[in-house]
Amino acid sequence: MTWVVDPIDGTINYLYGMAEYAVSVAAVVGDPEVPGAWRTVAAAVLNPPTGELFHAHLGGGARLTTPAGTRVVHANPVSDLGLSLVGTGFGYDAGVRERQARALVELLPRVRDVRRHGSAALDLCSVACGRLDGYYETGLNAWDRAGGELVATEAGAVVGGPVDGVSTRDLTWAAAPGIAVELSTLVRELSARHVGSVGPPA
Repeated sequence: MTWVVDPIDGTINYLYGMAEYAVSVAAVVGDPEVPGAWRTVAAAVLNPPTGELFHAHLGGGARLTTPAGTRVVHANPVSDLGLSLVGTGFGYDAGVRERQARALVELLPRVRDVRRHGSAALDLCSVACGRLDGYYETGLNAWDRAGGELVATEAGAVVGGPVDGVSTRDLTWAAAPGIAVELSTLVRELSARHVGSVGPPA
């Protein structure tokens, strides 16, 4: 078993004093440096400013613990992509951001609206608890997504990547079950056409 840790996911938010950043810790089996060769078996994602702790273990469902208590979380029952709120993020490299923006321009008319929060881990957890209906991003590393992906899947969301349902640096997506096929097809096509490969981790 290997620990995959992101001590500050949402570094820019943290530096600017914004409340959306997280500490993500995941226990994984396999090699997290090889796409498809590992899986997360337990995870916790903490938002320090709010005190919200999302946590899950394989087969045990997903939960959100706050100062008020703990509750089970579930992805939304949405079935219409046009009424879905979708999250995304952008890379640090200006060239990659430009290509990501081209994909976003084509996505916007197809959904209710888009949010960009700045923390992949929290965006994945937002799909898990229904604050977002879907999410996609290119350029994520294993430590960005390992914790949030398990929380999302244990909450009933569908998570995948560019091919074969395996998330990679080229694409990670998560969606409520009712829009998963439509959203994944759209973001796969847009990412392949506009973004392409984002290269190895920095």
